[in-house]
Amino acid sequence: MKKSMFIRGLAALAVCALALPMIGSLKNPVERPFKIAGHVSTVMQYDGSFAFDASSGSSVGEATHTGPFTASGSGNAFTGVWILTATADNGDQLSGYHVPGSSPDAFRFTSGTGRFAGVSGGFTYVTSVPSIIPNPDGSATLIISYSYAGTGTITY
Repeated sequence: MKKSMFIRGLAALAVCALALPMIGSLKNPVERPFKIAGHVSTVMQYDGSFAFDASSGSSVGEATHTGPFTASGSGNAFTGVWILTATADNGDQLSGYHVPGSSPDAFRFTSGTGRFAGVSGGFTYVTSVPSIIPNPDGSATLIISYSYAGTGTITY
């Protein structure tokens, strides 16, 4: 009898723990753990500016709560200011910005669409040593490629 009560109690606890992340919504946002990993390849102009487009496949990754995603962004390597929008396979989007001068590097969510409407949170990340090569098209630009991985929280 006591073993049966223990098992029921344990099962109830497990159901409650698993249900909390599922009931979050814009009216009832829930903070959740967030992990991300991906790869970026972009062309940097001589003034440090860069941009990448999701349609080119130059920025891809996978994150908890989005699954596989593509990203579009722009910024400046010299100022450390850049913004990014990640689009999940179902079309939901997450947008945010790199926090200039942060150590470790940090990213903050600012907006979202679909289930990410009203998003907040962010993550810290590390990057691989970037590969920097002259653009083979002969222009005064560089092709920069690197991988990154990060952890943090997301609230939606």
